[in-house]
Amino acid sequence: MLLSRNNFSISVVLPTYNRLNRIKKCLPTFLATKLKDAKFIIIDNNSNDGTWDYLKSVANSDKRVEIYKNPQNIGPLKSCFRGYCEVRSPYVLFLADDDIMEGDYIAKCLKIFQDHKDVGAVHHFLGGWKAQQKIYKNSYTIYSKGHESITSLFMLSGSHPGLAFRMRDFDLKNFPLGDKVIYPSVKIALEIASKHNTALIHDCGLIASGFDTTILENKKTQNRPDGLGINERLSYLLSIKNPLLVQKLAIQLTGYSMQLFEELENLSAMDAKKFIKSLLFSLNSITPYFILSLLKIKKFKFALFSIICLIRKPYFLVNYLWFFIFLISRVFVKLKLRLKQFN
Repeated sequence: MLLSRNNFSISVVLPTYNRLNRIKKCLPTFLATKLKDAKFIIIDNNSNDGTWDYLKSVANSDKRVEIYKNPQNIGPLKSCFRGYCEVRSPYVLFLADDDIMEGDYIAKCLKIFQDHKDVGAVHHFLGGWKAQQKIYKNSYTIYSKGHESITSLFMLSGSHPGLAFRMRDFDLKNFPLGDKVIYPSVKIALEIASKHNTALIHDCGLIASGFDTTILENKKTQNRPDGLGINERLSYLLSIKNPLLVQKLAIQLTGYSMQLFEELENLSAMDAKKFIKSLLFSLNSITPYFILSLLKIKKFKFALFSIICLIRKPYFLVNYLWFFIFLISRVFVKLKLRLKQFN
């Protein structure tokens, strides 16, 4: 017999594969939530390191835990999708097996959903929420649907852990399952934020568990493309039919790309070069901030390559024009604010 979605207040989806040491450290912090009717849906991707035996022991001692084992390793994306398909509650939260929860983030997500019927998604600044406590007076912020919500979530949604959805606003049919998909959460978050308010939590959340890995290690183990998912995130951004908003968010994506580039270059100059080249006909085609950022970090050779690509593809200039219109609009906004202050 199928259970009603209302049997549990909120569900937590947690995929895992051969991370016994990590999940032993992380899972207890999740289960420490005060919620007695939360459901933990854990998908084991056919681990062979003892993870499944550990999960069975946890499920036997805590009835909130529901475990599934795939007959073979189908990858994290499909495991994540399977977990969402098993949800039978009004809300769902994604957590990872390599983070630790501080404070009752699960209960906080539930309370925000229950108190704000117009909120479709809740998230936080993974690893950076502690610094935000000093900036924000309130424990969370509500953003209005549309541009405000999209802007608040676009970059943060690249970090899956902590991203929660109201299930009635989450259309599983739109979940991307392609072989090259890394960031389905970005697409889902953009779709929800365009139609519903969103919330960001500032006073509790997830932090790294101490099992740090490099970009190159993640690229290898997760079979990531040279662009490390930047082009995928950009493709979701381009679905927004507002060129000024696209410019604003593309600038943020460029800043993040430059951080990745500098970190990659410290590890492997060859991989850093592949990364930049993968962005020449994508991110470079959207905003000249890409070239400006390369000049800022004194990578003149790559900036020159980017300019050559611009010349080869003159239609890039249309997007560059929107970049300058965006800058002009920002100047006018600041002038209006100053005039209001004087008046």
